[in-house]
Amino acid sequence: EFLALSLAPVVWKILVDEPLDEIGDLSSVDKYTADALKIIQNSTREEFDNGFPGLTFTYPSADTSRSEFVEVVPDGEKKDVTYDNREEYVRAVLVMRISELKDAIVPVRTGLAQTVPQLVLSLYTGCQLETKVCGEVCIDLELLKRCTVYEDGYSASDRHVTDFWQILEEMDHTERANFLRF
Repeated sequence: EFLALSLAPVVWKILVDEPLDEIGDLSSVDKYTADALKIIQNSTREEFDNGFPGLTFTYPSADTSRSEFVEVVPDGEKKDVTYDNREEYVRAVLVMRISELKDAIVPVRTGLAQTVPQLVLSLYTGCQLETKVCGEVCIDLELLKRCTVYEDGYSASDRHVTDFWQILEEMDHTERANFLRF
C-alpha cells in the first residue's frame, strides 16, 4: 500500500541525505527567499545600492513562533550588506534557511529510521524514495477531463483547450505530475 504524500522534492532529498541545489531546492518550499536571494546575487552595483539600503546580515526566521530577524553571521545586526559582500550574505541566508528546513525534517527522518535504517535510505535518491513510498505517479487524463469545469464562455471544444489536452497527452506521467504541481 502506497501513501498519498505530496511533499516538495527537497524534503525527499533531505530524508536520504542527497546533496541539494540550494537556491533551486529552497525555491520549492520558500520561493520568496529564493527569488530575493537571486535578485541580490544578480543585481548590478547601482541596482544593489538603490534597492537594498540598510540591509544587514539578518533575515526573518522561518519559525513562525518567533516573528523576528535572526543574525545569519555573528554580530550580523551590526554588519552591513554591501555590493562587495552580497555573495557572503546570500550564502549565509541559504545556510540558515536550509538548516531550518533540515531541523523541521529531522523528526520525520528519525521516525522513518525506526522502520528503515538510515544506511538503507542513503542508497536511494530523493526521487527513488518518493516512488517507493508513494508509488508511481499516474495522472488519469480522462478523469481530469471529465472533472474539468469550464467557465466564462470557455468549452472543451475551444482550440486552445484541445491544444492544452493534446500537450498533456504527449507528456509522460512524471511530466504531468510536475505540471499539475506547478
